[in-house]
Amino acid sequence: MSRISMVLAAVAMAAVVSTGAQAFDDFGGMFVDLYGGAALPGVSSYDGTDYDMHWGGAIGAAVGVQTPVEGLALKLDLMASGADYVGYEYYDIGVENVSLMAVGEYAVPVTDGLELYGSLGLGGVLVYYYDTDYSGVGAGYQAALGGRAALSENVSLFGEVKYLSTFSDVDTNGYDIRYPTTNVLSGLRFSFD
Repeated sequence: MSRISMVLAAVAMAAVVSTGAQAFDDFGGMFVDLYGGAALPGVSSYDGTDYDMHWGGAIGAAVGVQTPVEGLALKLDLMASGADYVGYEYYDIGVENVSLMAVGEYAVPVTDGLELYGSLGLGGVLVYYYDTDYSGVGAGYQAALGGRAALSENVSLFGEVKYLSTFSDVDTNGYDIRYPTTNVLSGLRFSFD
């Protein structure tokens, strides 16, 4: 999936969420999350053999809506994270996950302008090797814990740790792979009433 495809998918996702949100008068305001960070070193599985992964990068965006339940939000989250294999730097061999998840997020206020939250999501994960035709899609999940601080009435800063994985190995043109990632992320939430 190219970067342009990811941007187009995010725009389409925003249109779907905004149309759906307008149909429910009891729902609160909409929001957009923009974030980035690091994929922590981890282990990927390739045809049953484990390989160490370097630090990598992560970037993403989400669009969502506050529900009538206090503290509960629903969102669609698009994230890409990837890293190179340890010991294969000369060949520039790495793996990337691109996920699209339906996410439920629950936030608890700590003080005025500060809240802690947790989220769970289900969706699909595209797993692919850099600069190759080896790719596949599998069902996956994500879980995150974080905190958010208001910078102004409509903008807040957040930080979170997000775990992303597929439920099972993904067939990438004959090779089974799984690349679970733990990501440390920070970003901004823009709220619209």
